[in-house]
Amino acid sequence: MTKHSYCEVYVRYVLPAIRLLIAKELIEKHGYTQLEVARALGVSQPLLNYYLTGRRSPKYLSRIASSEKIGRIVEYFAECIKRDEECAERLPCSLCRVLKESGEANRIIKAIGMEPESVIFPLCLAP
Repeated sequence: MTKHSYCEVYVRYVLPAIRLLIAKELIEKHGYTQLEVARALGVSQPLLNYYLTGRRSPKYLSRIASSEKIGRIVEYFAECIKRDEECAERLPCSLCRVLKESGEANRIIKAIGMEPESVIFPLCLAP
């Protein structure tokens, strides 16, 4: 069985999908522009536009977004960014920790077709 680092899986598959969900939340519910969202999330505006218009889509987006917990997590981080722009700078690590603590990390790993036993979690996320 091939072992994968959770950090690698998270950065490659999970973070882009959740950033897009947060971007949609900020634009649709909080009136942000694409440029404001792109700056807050640290992505380019053209890339964000490609995602929002459907010309590109993060791999496994629908599988990751299918959970009510993910919806609540997205709402939480969108509100956090709305209140405090610096929240976006902490987003990757904070989101990673919330996913692990809520149990969503294992669900997402399964949803993208991996076995949780094949994923090595870093010490910062160890139980």
